[in-house]
Amino acid sequence: MAWDRIPSEVFDLILQNVDLETIRNVRLANKVAAQRCLSPRFLSFASHIQTDLTEQSLWKLMARASHPVFSHAARQLTIIAVCYDHRGKNVLFELDYTTRSDWNPLIAWVIPPTKETPRARYDLEWLQQQLAIRNAVSDRFIIHVISSALDLFTDLQHISLQAQVWTSASERWSPYAVFAPVMVPWATHVCYLTLAAVAKSKSSVPEIDIYGKYEEDSNPTDKPCRPSWIHCGVSITELAHYLAKIDDSGKFRLPFESMKLYLATGTQTQPESETKWLQIDYSPFLSGFSSSVGEEMNLNENNQSGVMQLLKATPDLRDLTVDLDHKNLAIGDRVHRMFTSVADQASLHQLRKCELIRLPVTSTALLKFLEAHLGLKDLTLQNLSIPFDDKFDPVFRFIGAEMLELNTCTISDLYRGDTRVNLDREAFAHAYCPHRPYLPIEFTSCETAPPDLYLVFVPQAIVKAMEENSQKCS
Repeated sequence: MAWDRIPSEVFDLILQNVDLETIRNVRLANKVAAQRCLSPRFLSFASHIQTDLTEQSLWKLMARASHPVFSHAARQLTIIAVCYDHRGKNVLFELDYTTRSDWNPLIAWVIPPTKETPRARYDLEWLQQQLAIRNAVSDRFIIHVISSALDLFTDLQHISLQAQVWTSASERWSPYAVFAPVMVPWATHVCYLTLAAVAKSKSSVPEIDIYGKYEEDSNPTDKPCRPSWIHCGVSITELAHYLAKIDDSGKFRLPFESMKLYLATGTQTQPESETKWLQIDYSPFLSGFSSSVGEEMNLNENNQSGVMQLLKATPDLRDLTVDLDHKNLAIGDRVHRMFTSVADQASLHQLRKCELIRLPVTSTALLKFLEAHLGLKDLTLQNLSIPFDDKFDPVFRFIGAEMLELNTCTISDLYRGDTRVNLDREAFAHAYCPHRPYLPIEFTSCETAPPDLYLVFVPQAIVKAMEENSQKCS
């Protein structure tokens, strides 16, 4: 029976029983069958496209973008920054640490047991091969392919940058893993490649997530090698350097209306530095930990931080999230300068929703940022810290008295130095916004813990209508 003569009921039944998750390469020689296979179920499967920036993956991306049907079905593009790290091999090694008293306590002598050496050799060779495959593709080729694909996708809505770290052919970092220098360099570089491709293309994709929170496997025990993303971020110390490579004058433009930007305090930012730990023999080797405290943040000639340059390139932003993952209080001054640069120069006239998370700031800089964005409808301040001799009161008063367009205000985990600021909704409303009626709505999100303060203000249009009605009645 010819493919084009199969009853539609039978053909649809075949498609319904195909496990799309197991399909990696499909070739349908019959044109009629190929067209019939492009059912809504297949098209929904084709709506999410991934690439890890290897040459083979990039050619697949280009093939999908060039397809007359798939190019219209794509909605989300995930670009994966794949890193390779040998240090997480404590699963394979029963490591024997011996630390000399005259050494830095963060440095240890690692001796892999003899019985594990063959496995270690195989894993390190695999990591070296994968790294060579990844680094064989030039930046120019990656930017060209991604920009060309973006031009061909007709309805792409979202770009997501994610990160993976592999320690062997069958072992990868848990999604709960913390930051490490081996991850941030390549993640920052992949961010640069993506932004350069978007700037070069004519695409108007509205949303981008630049790393961020991990996504867990639905069943990690059943599929141990199924990709899952880890929490990652872009190095704040090198973002300006990479953006300058896109355009020295800083005149490039990005079409994003929504951006989630996750920042990290990384150390080395040269992707090729990953090769250093692979160029070792299989005798005992040194394993150490780096610190980023001494790094200085790069600024361009106009004293703009990389974050400020990125915001300047996205004037149409309506939704912005900035999140910094850091545990070391010593980087506070550096981030103060970054946020001060943003507060002094940022003016996103279309911004309606803003989330500032885990940022060391000053009340002066935060106040200046809010003054420049009076049109905000939704504001979230979470885990912000100011110096101990500073106060949040000017910010609170400004929110209550001047930000009249604000509908929702969420505040949680604010710190003065090491002291947490206690907030109560009724006390806050009475002290800082006594003339702003709010609704008694409780925070209901199940994804995060309830914030310290959650205020839903009555819209100003309703307030004015109530006042006018009251005047008429009187």
